[in-house]
Amino acid sequence: MRDALTPVLHRDKRWRSTTVKICAAMFWTNTVSLAGVLAISLWLLATTNSYLLSSALFGCQWLLPMLIPKGIAWLIRDRSPRAVAVVSELATVAIYLLLTLCVATGFVPGVFFFVILRGYTSALTRAAASLAIKLDGAGSSAVEEGIGRIELWGLIGNSASGILFAVAGATTSAPAMLFVGAAAYLVSAGIYATLTLPARTPSGDEPRRAANPTRIRDAVRAEPMAAMLLAQLTIITLFQGVHNAVRVAYPDQVLHEGADGIGVVSTVGTAALLCGSWLVTREAVRARLGSTLPWVFVVVTGLLAALAVSITVPASSYAVYFLFFMTFEAGFVHFNRKFVAAVDLDNASVLLGLRAAVLCGAVVAGIGLTSLALAVTTVGWSVYLVSAVAICLSLAVYRRYRRLPA
Repeated sequence: MRDALTPVLHRDKRWRSTTVKICAAMFWTNTVSLAGVLAISLWLLATTNSYLLSSALFGCQWLLPMLIPKGIAWLIRDRSPRAVAVVSELATVAIYLLLTLCVATGFVPGVFFFVILRGYTSALTRAAASLAIKLDGAGSSAVEEGIGRIELWGLIGNSASGILFAVAGATTSAPAMLFVGAAAYLVSAGIYATLTLPARTPSGDEPRRAANPTRIRDAVRAEPMAAMLLAQLTIITLFQGVHNAVRVAYPDQVLHEGADGIGVVSTVGTAALLCGSWLVTREAVRARLGSTLPWVFVVVTGLLAALAVSITVPASSYAVYFLFFMTFEAGFVHFNRKFVAAVDLDNASVLLGLRAAVLCGAVVAGIGLTSLALAVTTVGWSVYLVSAVAICLSLAVYRRYRRLPA
């Protein structure tokens, strides 16, 4: 009996080691990543005196994953996720060092070019990490747990990054912050290099088909459950764009709190993300969410977003905004981990690459649609519009796939 259990126990121990290492790498790099981008953003503002360029720096990180979805699929299609993650993190080290040089010499076009590349390597590392969890997880439950933990520790890293920048941003130069970032990604590459993963056994036609333009369509058709989850994940991600678009206008127009309210919204949003990500790692919550219809997440998120911008009393409005963003994060993590668990390994590289593209596109679409609405109407009606679009899309997707087993 003991001999029969040995392989199972060994696999479980290896999976836990893999999850812990990936969480550590995500936390470590996220802690310095956002601080580095914030430092560059402030440097751009001081150098060009342009709020447009300073703000555009954040959005340009999503361009390459959105425009070249097949690139990530090709890079991870039949390679070891450990090797992909290591090379990607080492490439990011080089990017950070070149960014340091561009900032030191005042070469603004170079800064944008390398920030765009950094966005692509970040998406590639995330896809490789998800594939590692998928490859090493003993069943869908383990995969879901692993993905949930990665999301949680990535968010904790982002929160720590904000604290780091608040403490050191005013006294530390952008080149120094970027140099620290390069060192962090070097450490992360070392962490990924220590992963011990089972060998991949791709289907015989995967390498040939991965570059075929019809491969994505075929993979989506072959896996309706994964397609449905990815669609719902994409729809709920629209609200990340809404948050980015209204984080200034909402406290200013609705609550009349000006600059002070912007900081409060950021704090409330960060706390909500952490709470939502932590909640869905609890076993009891996971079980309850598993029996919830997919469209419920989007409907509740949309209604809470609309309610938050309808209340003009700051304390009450911020409380509802917290619930809105916490529900968004819970739904995002739920759909994401279910999607990774549902994907078949033969289609994993293609669908994880597609995920990187559509999530970036959803954030950009959320920002764009909300910003266009803000140009012609109020914050309230802008959020109502995007919420209504998201709810209608979610219900349409549910109707399209309603015959799938729960």
